[in-house]
Parts: sequence; structure tokens; C-alpha cells
Amino acid sequence: MTSNAHIRLLQGMPFFGAINEECVQLVLSLSEIIAVREGTFFYHQEEQGDCLYVLEEGRVRILKEADQRSVELSVIEAGGCFGELALIACTPRSASALALENCMAIRIPRSALHAVYEHDIEQFLLLQMNMAREVCRRLVEIDELWFQHQLESGRR
Repeated sequence: MTSNAHIRLLQGMPFFGAINEECVQLVLSLSEIIAVREGTFFYHQEEQGDCLYVLEEGRVRILKEADQRSVELSVIEAGGCFGELALIACTPRSASALALENCMAIRIPRSALHAVYEHDIEQFLLLQMNMAREVCRRLVEIDELWFQHQLESGRR
């Protein structure tokens, strides 16, 4: 994928929507493109997280593990991102990310976001607001799923 294609990919995502090209280029210059083979983990639950991933190619399963069991939380398709919660909250990874097929991804480290902060505080604040909105949107979806589950459980 060319640099222009990477810029378009990021600007088309909720996290980077309305972020100017200069700041997106800055983020990309401090990021790396990685290949992860099918059956390989991007990261494991409880590892310290210092980056998020934007998936260019492939599919990734997000798994939560407890009591020697794994539960699928979601499947990320090309164009999606994952790993942002540990980055935002500065906490260990809350789940694991497993490549379901050969993947290509942009690995965006915390330092790239800090560089945006140092370069253009307004763009950094917009990026943070975008990330917060997307995390909230996901939380609303989870709340609705939980609510529907509770309704179904109450009918039994």
C-alpha cells in the first residue's frame, strides 16, 4: 500500500476522521507496517499495551480468556482497528488478538500520538475526542447486547 493509500485508510476511520493530512503523515512516519501470519497473536491479554493496530489486510479475532476458556468478543475486518483500549487507558491488554488469516497492519505506537500532541495540540485534541467517541459508540453497542441478553434471560 502506498503512503497516499495509508493516509486515505486512516482518514477514513473514525479515530482519524477530520485529522489533517500533515498530522496523519506524522503518525505514519512514526508507525510501522507489520505482517502477522495466520494463527499468530498480535498480543495477549494482560500484556502491557503501547500501541494500536489498523488492519490493512486479513481478519483478527479478539478473545477474552478466563478459567482456561476463551470467548470471542469480536472479529476485526480489514479497515478496522484494535488495541486502542490499552493505549488510551495505559492498562494491560484486556483481551488477546489472534490473526485468523495472514494479516498486514499498521502498528501505531503511543509515541506517534505524543508527537501529534507536540506538533499540533488542536489536532491531538480532535484525535482524542474521536477515540473517545468511538470507544463510547462501542460501549453503547455492548450495553445494548447486555440489555437484550438480560431481557432474554428474564423470559426463561
